[in-house]
Amino acid sequence: MASHGQVTYFEASNELLNAKTRPHAFQQMQALGVRALRVELYWADVAPGPDSAKRPSFVGTNPGAYAWVSTTSCSPKPSGSTGRCC
Repeated sequence: MASHGQVTYFEASNELLNAKTRPHAFQQMQALGVRALRVELYWADVAPGPDSAKRPSFVGTNPGAYAWVSTTSCSPKPSGSTGRCC
């Protein structure tokens, strides 16, 4: 049996990225008492012009310069979440 202070990880990258399986994955996490998520985010998925032959003209340190739209559909939000998905 794990101690109450032990950190447990729940890996569900594919389930969370798929809109059809996401609600069930969140339900599972809530039932298991998950309180935090580690999200893997690939630069090419959010960077402007990732397939461009030319270097994109943007300030990489500015979070507003990225295409977060594809990463923010994390509804339903787990209870106790900060409400931020990305």
